[in-house]
Amino acid sequence: MSIPYNEALSVEFGLGVNQANTDYRAIHGIDIPYDPGMISVHSERAAWDYYVGGLTWEQSKVKHLNDYRDVYGLPHIEPTPPGPVPPFPPLPTRDQLGNVNIGFQGEMVSTQEFGTFPVFGPETTTLSDADLHSYCSQLASRGYTHGEIALSWRYDEADFHYPVPGRDLSHDLDELARRIRIMLKYFIGVQLHLAGDGMSNADRTYNDPQGWTYGYEWLIENLPRIVNGLKSSVYGDVTPYIVWVPGYDGVFYGWGPPNENPDRQPDRVRAYGSTLRSLLPDAVIGLEFSTGHIPLGEGVGDYSPTGRMKDFDVILAEYASDAPHHADDEWQINGRMVHPYHRPADQPASDDPAPPYYLAQSNARGLNYFFISYERETYSWVRQRISRQTVADSAAYHKAMGCENVCFQQ
Repeated sequence: MSIPYNEALSVEFGLGVNQANTDYRAIHGIDIPYDPGMISVHSERAAWDYYVGGLTWEQSKVKHLNDYRDVYGLPHIEPTPPGPVPPFPPLPTRDQLGNVNIGFQGEMVSTQEFGTFPVFGPETTTLSDADLHSYCSQLASRGYTHGEIALSWRYDEADFHYPVPGRDLSHDLDELARRIRIMLKYFIGVQLHLAGDGMSNADRTYNDPQGWTYGYEWLIENLPRIVNGLKSSVYGDVTPYIVWVPGYDGVFYGWGPPNENPDRQPDRVRAYGSTLRSLLPDAVIGLEFSTGHIPLGEGVGDYSPTGRMKDFDVILAEYASDAPHHADDEWQINGRMVHPYHRPADQPASDDPAPPYYLAQSNARGLNYFFISYERETYSWVRQRISRQTVADSAAYHKAMGCENVCFQQ
């Protein structure tokens, strides 16, 4: 099994090695006799215990730094105690939790460590406590009601490197719960993305080395552990405050191998919903779909009380990131997912003149669905290719069509 490289954790371990040298110099008056090979062995063992052995990062880091310090007769270090967490806020109602309002495009935040950068969302896994408090405070003050975090993520592509490094908390659920507790000081709830984009590989390592996701099979296998870990964390049960989303836009489509016949992607989406519902009967379960693909391909029937989407609550739409251009990826989607639908002036009269409204029915629990105009211009926004005004115009366009929630505050 290969161990992923995490730059932020590697730097943190390296700083611990540097501190050992400082301590050795203070005692002996000379630098530690460095052995790069030994440093590499201890750091790799720390990574193994974190990613595979079930230790939290703090536990693994301290354990292997102390092993390193033993070689030179240095006193042991102690784990850094986590910062205090705010008290739990009142439990949100389902309506409050399901009406997701996240600053997923069009917002900038300022931090001490990373300066000012465009908001993407899952960077909340990486920020220091001080920056996490500041980040959430800035967004909440602008009217956003929900935060966003990911179980594991990275945004590091050939043509773009997001300024905040990714982080994998899939084996540090207490730390994930702690960060959610901090975010709940500012937000009604937190949308959690579960790193399930795409299909898993055989050894269940990252299926996307740039995105640090694990895929469908890994997610289904690990859902009980994740739910139980967040339900019984040392920071309390955070599960009632979570909107549970399996991944970003690599789920539908994305949960199927190339040329699969018959296509089992709808079955996998349904299995995710039913598995999570069996673990958390009252969970608010969301799904982001890829551009132009309303789940799960059978129209109104998918959203009946016995339909294939019956276990879901929140439907998160993605559209082409091509403002100010408008086309069927907006018209066809919103025409079926909002009511009443107000046709924009630039939609041809002959284009889908009477689309059926998919969400008129209730789900299996007799409850309404929530539809969110979620990811419109995120791709262009994080790369700073468009202005905030362009994002505002895009949001206003969707509002005018009838979308109640456009994940942008004017």
